[in-house]
Amino acid sequence: MLKDCRSTYAVHRSVLFGTGTKLYGDGQISVGEGSYMGRYCLVNAVEGHKVTIGTNCAMSDFIAIYTQNRKADQDFSKTCEFEYGNVTIGDYCWIGFGVFIRQGVSIGKNCVIGAHSVVVKDIPDYSIAVGAPARVVKTISH
Repeated sequence: MLKDCRSTYAVHRSVLFGTGTKLYGDGQISVGEGSYMGRYCLVNAVEGHKVTIGTNCAMSDFIAIYTQNRKADQDFSKTCEFEYGNVTIGDYCWIGFGVFIRQGVSIGKNCVIGAHSVVVKDIPDYSIAVGAPARVVKTISH
């Protein structure tokens, strides 16, 4: 898995992955130096879109990151429309256990995303965000 991942995507050689973690899709995925992803994380980049994870990011287990999701406001018996967007996670971020990050979201540098959060909008640099949907509860002052 790691060999395939590194030959398909721009994953720095120092990046560590936990058991069962999967990077997939025809889009672009990059993971910066010194980062790691825990067990059973899923990162999907559909064609024409990208997921960028910065340097020295600590990502816990069971994280899901997608560049495509179904639009919620539709009659699924008649249509199946999707929303698309790139995902960016800045340098030095800590992403907690079981976090979901939706398409089109940017998480700034040096952020903490609390366990089981659902990130549906951008999180500015130096923020601590928690909840579903995630909201900033503190700005890191140093």
